[in-house]
Amino acid sequence: LIETNPNQMGYVVREADITQYMDTLREQLAWLIHADKKTLRDLWEVRKFIELGISHTAACNATEQDLHDLDLMIEDMRTVVDDFDAYFPLASDFHKKLALISKNRIFYIIWSMIHDILLKGYTPILKDLFPEGPVRLYEVNKLIIEAIRSKDPDKIDKAMEIHSKAEDVFQPNQTK
Repeated sequence: LIETNPNQMGYVVREADITQYMDTLREQLAWLIHADKKTLRDLWEVRKFIELGISHTAACNATEQDLHDLDLMIEDMRTVVDDFDAYFPLASDFHKKLALISKNRIFYIIWSMIHDILLKGYTPILKDLFPEGPVRLYEVNKLIIEAIRSKDPDKIDKAMEIHSKAEDVFQPNQTK
């Protein structure tokens, strides 16, 4: 933020773009926050609201190309609905794409930070929580893209409510 130049006297305060520092902050926070049961439940609750905002904003800003890209991602997920190890990275990329489509850098940065922390605690328990495989998660992601395509706020709210319930893995009786 402050620049020194040995050939000049004094210091210069640099003009800063906060986004260049946010990735570093995100990485540091993900490392500092211990992913215990309470933290995971709290982050999961916050994620619900962040993803709701992302979905509404993405619906307003999505181009036809963005929607096409999401359709391709949904198709890729369909091909691996019986394999968590293959499915979860695709689903993660889908939600990352939604954050990018929102065209709101802060949504993307916050989503990424929360996601990094959740991965520490969420990934290891997926197979126990969804013994049937990721089919249910896939179906909900299809609903999300359909709601975003419709641009209907009520459909988006409903799809995200279903999404929250389908992945509501941090209930006290289910958390390991």
